[in-house]
Amino acid sequence: MGTSDDSFRAEGPGLFGFLTESDDDNVPVKAFGTVGYAPNVGVLGFSGVAADPEGPIQQNSYSQRAGVEGGSVDFTGTAGVSLNRVGVYGQVEDSPPVPTGFRAGVLGAASTQPGVIGFSRDGDGIEGASFTSTAVRAVSFFGPGVQSISGALNGVSGISGTQGPTVANTSDIAGVRGTSDAANGVIGTSNSGVLAWGGSPASSTASRGVAAVTGEEPVVVRNDEPCDEAADVRSQFFVHGPSS
Repeated sequence: MGTSDDSFRAEGPGLFGFLTESDDDNVPVKAFGTVGYAPNVGVLGFSGVAADPEGPIQQNSYSQRAGVEGGSVDFTGTAGVSLNRVGVYGQVEDSPPVPTGFRAGVLGAASTQPGVIGFSRDGDGIEGASFTSTAVRAVSFFGPGVQSISGALNGVSGISGTQGPTVANTSDIAGVRGTSDAANGVIGTSNSGVLAWGGSPASSTASRGVAAVTGEEPVVVRNDEPCDEAADVRSQFFVHGPSS
């Protein structure tokens, strides 16, 4: 027989404030351990030993109302852990077609919106780290693997090892910029060659070619005559970096 009241408060030194018991074999018997309905937060939990352990909760529209919300000053606000499935699952839109079998710490799902968004005002929006494997991996079946946009600086900036030399008499800003002190800054390889285009593709004043830095000044290794079409370009280039 259940017990009903307006509110319940757990007091005293007990280990659990509220516990849903399992059977003698430690197997859960309840379909739902806790069910909470509320206009603001269904389940609200705090962790910590400070006098006010709540942490910076409910500071924007994303956290003012939530099904589950956790806060802490010194510890993790909310954690999800799984040995064989997904630690934390987040979804937007109704019934997105998510493939089964994913195993990840965090899985975001959507049909037409981003599955995961990271935002920072002055720091990195998303950061990936790995000791021996790929820090961030992008895969797409029918779209670009990676699309990067910058309003003022490099669209993609890649460094191998440590920063290499800058290019004199240029802004040193590009759609793609690769640099290295000891290795190749950028390598492009294809059975069709490597194409660099300057100017408007539809303009008769457009030129194609590759600029190499062999000393202090950029030197054009190859630059074809102005043309309208790029389809006939099937040339390969080998470009040396600055001489030491």
